[in-house]
Amino acid sequence: MDIFFRESAQFLVFFFLLLILPGLLTSLTFNSKRKSFLFHLVAGFCLSLLLNHIAAFIVVIFNLELAYATYLLIAYCCILFIKFSAIKINLQNSDYSEIKYVVLPCLLLVIVMSMNGGLLVLHSDAWWHISYAKKISASNQIFLDYHHLSGLEIKDIGKYLSYLPGWHLILALLHQSSGLAYTTIWHNLAGFLTPITFVSYFLFSKALSRNNIIALLSALLLSLIFGGLNSYFRISPWPGNVSYIIWYFLYFLAFTLLWEFPRQLKPGFVSFLKWGFNDKPYSMWLALVCCYLILTIHASELLWFAVSFIFYYLLATYISKQNESLTLDIGILTLPVVLLTLAATILFFYQKAELINPDLVIAGLQFISLLIIGLIFHSAIKSGKTQVTIGLVCLVAFIAFNIDFSQLKALFYPVKQQLSIYGHHHPYPVEGIFGHQLILPQWEHQLREGILFAALTSIIVACYLSITDCNRTHIFLLANSCLSFLVLISPYLFTFLNNFTPYTSTYRVHLLIFHPIIFACIFYKLYFLATKQPVNQRQSPQSSL
Repeated sequence: MDIFFRESAQFLVFFFLLLILPGLLTSLTFNSKRKSFLFHLVAGFCLSLLLNHIAAFIVVIFNLELAYATYLLIAYCCILFIKFSAIKINLQNSDYSEIKYVVLPCLLLVIVMSMNGGLLVLHSDAWWHISYAKKISASNQIFLDYHHLSGLEIKDIGKYLSYLPGWHLILALLHQSSGLAYTTIWHNLAGFLTPITFVSYFLFSKALSRNNIIALLSALLLSLIFGGLNSYFRISPWPGNVSYIIWYFLYFLAFTLLWEFPRQLKPGFVSFLKWGFNDKPYSMWLALVCCYLILTIHASELLWFAVSFIFYYLLATYISKQNESLTLDIGILTLPVVLLTLAATILFFYQKAELINPDLVIAGLQFISLLIIGLIFHSAIKSGKTQVTIGLVCLVAFIAFNIDFSQLKALFYPVKQQLSIYGHHHPYPVEGIFGHQLILPQWEHQLREGILFAALTSIIVACYLSITDCNRTHIFLLANSCLSFLVLISPYLFTFLNNFTPYTSTYRVHLLIFHPIIFACIFYKLYFLATKQPVNQRQSPQSSL
């Protein structure tokens, strides 16, 4: 290791003091019902980020150095220790049974990532993010009025900055508080962020499958499967990978709330919100905190969180008659899905107003068309086979129209493409049916091996799981594997979604987080089939939110 143990130990102190302790004490103080210690750990990390932001805003308002935010956080922790009896009771009542599933993998991750942290500076664009954090620290401003590299004046922060400063502000605080070099901080972050990522993904998988074994297998496969996010562990300090931690936890909150929504209540988004804020206020507010953090750190994951539930909703409309939980979810999700689809379509046409052409019109109407087909089919299920057949024909025609078969062929039979000066990093142009330019990703840029090995295999497996056991878990996984893969081979859908996020974010997260859970589900199922034991996949959550 090219970082001395003394500096690593010093970093650990400040990492715990700034990014774990304040939020962990907050969670233990104000949420007496939740017993899972792993929940408190990840919630503590998220809340600590929020508290760091609040403390930084306060000291900047009073024109103090960012380092003074550390004193505010220490004072806040001291106030919470006054309520130490409540914290102690919550710790005593906490359920530690989940820890046995994650403790060994997390220890191994800490060791491995600490030993390989030196690679981070070379392979993770550290210079770009460190420069951003340095300028925040030097100017003592959260929002810069000039670009941190070019020095050009920033008139529109959203236009000139790829990232809001949510994570770079944290880097600046760690630097000013500890006095450590940015490279040392960047090096050591992987050893501590990776196990938190592992635990957060474990919680997400457990909330989706309601099974500890599937959750553990999912988290292990996430770390080991080639083509998955394991290659991203060594660049854990990236804002996008920090955002993944919060993203997984937001999924955990969403699915736990969906499983616990009372069946006797009328399904609907408004009634879901009323129930949530009345019966589960801590979880609802924590979900809002997660949304804020993702937005300020790496907003793409917030878009894909919404898109994933749109995909799930659309697929559920075709088979909801077979499962009560799917019908319930449709009732809850209809309003937000319709509003999000309409808002995205309007925003797309607003941003493309000067470039509008027939092919862009088709691209802008794709999600509305898919939504209308799903709603018509859902309403026709009770009417008869003729309407259902018509709905299926419309869906098949929609998919066939969207597929670019040359793109699909190129996945299996690589063709030599004309590269831009940026290589495979940029999209290549595709001609629409009216001759106007659309775009698709290039398989060579981090996609080919992952798709061939993980994505296509997971689609087949997800189909089998959904046919043999039609439930919320399997339908969500199938929707986000099939439909998100369709985006990668549809120039219209890809052009539409690419309008809202940076190019690479449109495909990097398309389904890479779902295939480990799909494989874990099938391994679990095959084990019980091989041993001829009854599959007990539907376990009840151990504790409520």
